[in-house]
Amino acid sequence: MKNTFLTALFCLSCSLFCNAQTVDDFINSTNLPLLKLTVNELTGETTTKVNGSTVTIKNRVSASGAGNDIAADFIKERLTGYNLTAVDQIYKSGKLGGRNVYATQLGKKNPADIYMICAHYDAKADYCADDNISGVVALLEAARLLSNYCFENTIVYAFWDEEETGLEGSKYYAKDASSNKENIKGVLNLDMAAYDGNGDKGFDIDVNNNVSSLAIKDLLLSLVKTYKLDLIPTVVNPGTPDSDHAAFWPYNYGALLLGESWSTKDITPYYHTSKDRANTLNWPYYHEMVKLTIAYIATVANPLKTTVDVTQVGNTLTANTSASAYQWINCGELFTPIKGQTNKNFTATTNGNYAVQATIDGCKYLSSCFRVGVSGLNKYNSFTSELTLYPNPSATNFIIDLHKKYSNIQIDITDVNGKLKYSKKIMNSRVIPIEFKEIAGVYFISVVADENRGVLKLMTH
Repeated sequence: MKNTFLTALFCLSCSLFCNAQTVDDFINSTNLPLLKLTVNELTGETTTKVNGSTVTIKNRVSASGAGNDIAADFIKERLTGYNLTAVDQIYKSGKLGGRNVYATQLGKKNPADIYMICAHYDAKADYCADDNISGVVALLEAARLLSNYCFENTIVYAFWDEEETGLEGSKYYAKDASSNKENIKGVLNLDMAAYDGNGDKGFDIDVNNNVSSLAIKDLLLSLVKTYKLDLIPTVVNPGTPDSDHAAFWPYNYGALLLGESWSTKDITPYYHTSKDRANTLNWPYYHEMVKLTIAYIATVANPLKTTVDVTQVGNTLTANTSASAYQWINCGELFTPIKGQTNKNFTATTNGNYAVQATIDGCKYLSSCFRVGVSGLNKYNSFTSELTLYPNPSATNFIIDLHKKYSNIQIDITDVNGKLKYSKKIMNSRVIPIEFKEIAGVYFISVVADENRGVLKLMTH
C-alpha cells in the first residue's frame, strides 16, 4: 500500500515538473482520488472551505437558496488557485441565479483562436453528482493540470448557471460571444459523464452537421484510439438540443456534447432527484471520461515546446537558456524544488539527479535530468517510504508520522515554484501535527530528522 501511494505521488509530481508538454503526460497526470474528493465537496457529501468558512454545498438549485452561489464561489476559488483569472458573468440581477463563471488561458501564438470546455453547475435537486458535478469536476481537473503550461491557442473553462431552466447561462454567453465576433473554434460540453450502470464503457457524442462540430467528433474518436482509453463511443446525429452545447449551434459555432450513453438508455436512474449521489457513480469509467476531456483540450490548444540546455562541469550545472526565472529541481526526490536554488548555476552537494525549470515569456519548461556524483558528501539517508502524511488532500491541518522518535526535526514546505511557505524546527518527536493555511494547490514537504531526509507531496483544497 505504501509503495502504491508513493508511486501515485511521483506521477503527480511529474505532472507539475516533468516536461509535461505532451498529451500523454497530461492524461497520465489525472488524479482519481482528487476527482472523488472534489465531487464529494461540490455535492455536500463532505464539508469544504469557501471564502474562508467551512460549508456544506448540498443544494445548487438556482434562485432557491444560497447553495448555488456558494458552489460558484468554490469554482471561482479553485480557478484562482490554479493561477487563472476567474470571471463572474452576471446576466440577471435582483435574484439568486444568473451567474456564469469562466476563466480564460490565453494562447501564446494564436490568442484569438478559442477552444472551450464547459459544464453547468446548477441542479434540479440536492446532491446531483452525475448531473452535473461530474462535468464540473472534469473541467476543474483540466484547469489544474493545464494552467501550469503554455499553449498556442486560447482555452476557456466555462461553468454555466441555469442549464436546468432552459440553458439560460450558456445562451447568454453564446449570444454575447457572437455579438463580439469571438473566434470560438470548438466547444466541448460535458453533461452527465460518470454513470455506467451496465459496465459496457459506452458513451455518447451528440453532434450536429456543422463542419466544425463534425471535426470535433472525429478528433474525439481518434483520441480514444490513440490513447487507448477504455471507452466505447456512439455518435448521435442529430444530437440532443437539451444541453449547453446547443446554445452555440444557432451562431454556427462547432459544439457537441460528451456524456454517458443516453442512446442505449444507460443513464443514471436517479436523474433529477436527490438520489443522484457520489456513491452511485462508476469511478473508473468517469476517470476515462476525464482523460478524454483533457486529451481533447490539450490537443486542440497545442502545448508549446522548447529545449532547455544545461551544461555540466563536475558537480556544477549551468542553464544555457535565457530565462526570466530559474528553479532547480531534485529529480530523484519526487521532482522537488530545491529551496533557494534560483540562479542559472547550481552546485550539488549531495549525489543525485537534478534539472532546471526555466520560465521563458511566462511559460515554464524543464530540462533533462542530470546525474551528479559528489563523493563523500551524501549527507542524509532517504526515509520517504517510512513517513506517513494524513489526511492528504487536506483542507488546513494535517499530521506527519515519522514512525519513530527523532531528536532534531526540520519541516519545510514549498510550493510548486520552490517558494518557502512554512518552516518549523521540532525536538524529540514522532507524530507532528501541522496547521497549514494556504490556497488550494500542490506543495512539497521536506522532512529532515537527524541524519535522514524525506520528501512528501501535499495537496490542499
